[in-house]
Amino acid sequence: MGGARGRARPSTAVARETATDHPPRARLLALILALSLVPGSPAGPVDARSVAGTGGTLAPDGRLRATAPGELTVTAAVAGLRASGRITVAPDTIAPVATTPALRPRKGATVDTGLVPMLITWSATDTGTGVASYELRRRLDGGAFEPVALASPTATSLAVRLPVGRAVQYQVRATDRAGNIGAWTGSGAFHLRLATERASTVRYAGRWTTRTSAGYLGGALRYSKRAGATTSFSFTGHGVAWISSRGPTRGSARVSVDGRVVATINLNAAASTYRRVAWSMTWSKAGTHRVTIRVLGTARHPRVDVDGFAVLDSASPYPVLVGAGDIASCASTADSATTSLIERIPGTVFAAGDIAYERGTAAELANC
Repeated sequence: MGGARGRARPSTAVARETATDHPPRARLLALILALSLVPGSPAGPVDARSVAGTGGTLAPDGRLRATAPGELTVTAAVAGLRASGRITVAPDTIAPVATTPALRPRKGATVDTGLVPMLITWSATDTGTGVASYELRRRLDGGAFEPVALASPTATSLAVRLPVGRAVQYQVRATDRAGNIGAWTGSGAFHLRLATERASTVRYAGRWTTRTSAGYLGGALRYSKRAGATTSFSFTGHGVAWISSRGPTRGSARVSVDGRVVATINLNAAASTYRRVAWSMTWSKAGTHRVTIRVLGTARHPRVDVDGFAVLDSASPYPVLVGAGDIASCASTADSATTSLIERIPGTVFAAGDIAYERGTAAELANC
């Protein structure tokens, strides 16, 4: 009758019909046998199948699952005719390849003064036995990498709370079921910074009201109930999050990035919560962007809060120490340029010299 020969790694085996001198019906039978070994292919009019040898098993649906190196002979019967296919299962020696860990602000989570909720995701590809486990590690400010615990060996995401102003770097690697360990794949170092509603890079148009409370980021926020009122935030980075409040009196707002509408956010909820990530966006590389939030004036609950913004930006993986003087002056707006520059520097920044003009009072230090 003739048969089909194939070679596969110990994952899902695939047989190929190779003989050239079969009678037509036998050749068709060999082809059906080969197709029956391909994952996802139709079972076809095959009456029976069997497997002999070491290295794999035959599932009830007719698919062959190779499990270890060895030689297998698979036999199929169609309308009284029989044909066999021989499979060589080769060892899996190819390690899996992990993707670069991706990070984004975690929507709906709570932001604290020094911590921003983030979600890390990753995956891997493997041409053989498949991924059996992952390892994740992290380093801060150029220090040694330390392992990060995962919920399960095959987890592909992790919710974390990362410190503001620290240079953070993650790496991931995968191990397959044959024990092959892949190389570490890492993201570039990055840092997070917060801009409150009072930051010089936040601009308002329309009617906005300031309200203070210990529950707000930095102790204060601004809100508007007026349809058409806008807040704009300009920044440089490769990720941003809008921090707001949710509750029964909150309404909806439209978010635009660089002049293009990207989302409509509904802040209405049965219970009041504060310092929440209402919306976020990330880019593959750092750039200068402007986020605009427009109040829609929702009927009966129009209020929209702006409690601040979180920015994800690239950083050197090594510690940074910077000194800055003449930071603020109540008589000039030029200090905004100094503030914007300092905000983009990860690590430790110490202030020296004339920190606040004109009299150096606590009020001028806070507001100028």
